[in-house]
Amino acid sequence: MVGSARFYIPQRRQQSSRARGSRAPSAAVTYVTRGARRLGDMARRYVTLRILLNSRVNLRVHRCDRHRDPAGSTIDDMSISADSRIAVVTGASSGIGEATARTLAAQGYHVVVGARRLDRLQALADEIGGTALPLDVTDEDSVEAFTTVLPRVDVLVNNAGGAKGLATVADAVEDDWRWMWETNVIGTMRITRALLPELIASGDGLIVTITSVAAFEAYDNGAGYTSAKHAQAVLHRTLRGELLGRPVRLTEIAPGAVETEFSLVRFEGDQERADKVYEGITPLVAQDIAEIVGFVASRPSHVNLDQIIVKPRDQASAGRFHRTANPPK
Repeated sequence: MVGSARFYIPQRRQQSSRARGSRAPSAAVTYVTRGARRLGDMARRYVTLRILLNSRVNLRVHRCDRHRDPAGSTIDDMSISADSRIAVVTGASSGIGEATARTLAAQGYHVVVGARRLDRLQALADEIGGTALPLDVTDEDSVEAFTTVLPRVDVLVNNAGGAKGLATVADAVEDDWRWMWETNVIGTMRITRALLPELIASGDGLIVTITSVAAFEAYDNGAGYTSAKHAQAVLHRTLRGELLGRPVRLTEIAPGAVETEFSLVRFEGDQERADKVYEGITPLVAQDIAEIVGFVASRPSHVNLDQIIVKPRDQASAGRFHRTANPPK
């Protein structure tokens, strides 16, 4: 049983020597730092594989660890029928991903949820009768371990992503840019590439990628995020042509302001600053986007909803809002 074990070992974010205003490190310091990072990577991958070993057997025989019925009792070793449809949702420990997992489970999918915060994932999986597996889309070994245990895949929701910082290009922090590109772009590529054979083999696959209005616009101080979201969207749109004639549908959903943990992550836990993003408007909530994903997934196999842009009524563009002192709830 996966339980509430954690596998993610966060690394301390470091700015470039230029951003700190100090001299470049010596060759010896660089060598030691790189060695420490390699050890950290090895430790993270080892723990990831150890956790997955506990889930591998159950997945391969199409079983989930446990399921709670409406009365609250525990049913161990509940079998997943051979014809069950499986949906994979990345970034599912909160926000849009969590809400989407609940929506797809209600539609009859067995939902495999992946993210780094495994304690939250396990609670969600227990609630919806799904499967929780650790997943860090920025780590190639984690993606491989996650995808190789899946018996089949009918729906993939690429939801993992995010932003860090709000800086001008002149003050750009390379570590922030690298994280945004690794998470939004390379991560989406890795998980999609790995699961494409299963999606095609399903005979009616669906890939939903959650991008952003930032995939269509540029705004001041947001180049790191907007460039990453543009790239993620182009990756997804390219697949539409590359998979033409294959039994896989593709939908890009580009939300505007959705009140989740997004801004809290962007501003490194600064709740006051995060709250100001939604101040004076009635923003979207995670369930709004999840319901759209559910609608897309419930369309007949010949219907492809290529692109859906959704914003609050109070938002006209990425940087233009109508704000009032007492917005309606």
